[in-house]
Amino acid sequence: MATDGVSLLIDMAGSFENPSWERARDGQQVISEVIQRYLKFVHWDPQHAHATRLRLKTYQGADVIIDPRFAFGQPVLEREKVRVGDILDAFWAGESYRTIASEFGVKPGEVEAVIRAATRRQRAA
Repeated sequence: MATDGVSLLIDMAGSFENPSWERARDGQQVISEVIQRYLKFVHWDPQHAHATRLRLKTYQGADVIIDPRFAFGQPVLEREKVRVGDILDAFWAGESYRTIASEFGVKPGEVEAVIRAATRRQRAA
């Protein structure tokens, strides 16, 4: 399984080297060459051929990952393993981004990126 940032994809080929991706919801095949650059956000365990970590592209300016080994799979900053939820809770409690950065030992720019991604307006479909 993988994601292209839009859909959940399943490898129907069963071969890690030559995948044949289909959307999980309707079985539609996708063009591997087109989605390949988006799948780079998924980190694979080459020994066991399964996804181990997902890098979230939404948080531009902060390296946010989902990894089941940290924070029970909740989004965290990659280097410090600080939960995104903890940063946002502090922000919504009225703390400044500089105070949050200092308290969690992260860069102010990373805090800003997390806040920006969480407060970004969704486009109407």
